[in-house]
Amino acid sequence: MNAWRMALRSGYKGKDLWPMCEEEKVAVLTYKGIYDIDLSRYSPGKRPKGWKLKGSAPSSMISFAWRIRSGDLIFVRDSMTDNEMIAFGTVKGPYRFDRRSKIRDDHGIVWHHKIDVDWKKNFKRFKYHDRAPNKSVLQLNEEEIESFCSGNALAMAGDGSVNSLSNDEQAKQLEQAYPRSSPALLKLIKPRHRALANAFVDWLKDIHSIKAQWERKGIDVRFLFGGAEMIGELKICIRW
Repeated sequence: MNAWRMALRSGYKGKDLWPMCEEEKVAVLTYKGIYDIDLSRYSPGKRPKGWKLKGSAPSSMISFAWRIRSGDLIFVRDSMTDNEMIAFGTVKGPYRFDRRSKIRDDHGIVWHHKIDVDWKKNFKRFKYHDRAPNKSVLQLNEEEIESFCSGNALAMAGDGSVNSLSNDEQAKQLEQAYPRSSPALLKLIKPRHRALANAFVDWLKDIHSIKAQWERKGIDVRFLFGGAEMIGELKICIRW
């Protein structure tokens, strides 16, 4: 799992594409020469003939099309408000080329390159210092992740959780379960650990009609099966 900072604006101080991205639940990126080229047919080592990107554009497009994965985190900045972070979401799937895209910039250019994102509604905006302001897609380091997550625990955790533990109790359990992880990595692990538990509990209920509880008395998942009590320990693996 990786975390990224994106700018969803058409060029330098151009049209703000965030409202459309929020409504459609996507992130977008495009550059001259590849407006209408489906990059899913290519790779970083085999780029299309129209690829003539310069400056920071090649790195941003490579990250967007081939490196951002499902489960990654995306923070959105608004460069018009002196580097304010305005949104956060979890990537729901890989890059895709949308031939029928309705997202257009102020020059009438259609933005076909998309990534589906679950944008969190309870994100708190904050100011920050951007170390690469001219880069549209920036992979965040551990220090940035820890800084960006500060004050946004609710958004990081997701919505509609069945968990009943306090934030302090959850943090203590995660520290015990992942003893080698830094505070920054724990903030990445927490929402994914919770999502995994929710998905497993829902699967037990929907497929097997089994009612389960999770994160009770230090146990991730607890349920009855065949008259016997079952307990489960869940783990998240992070590619860093």
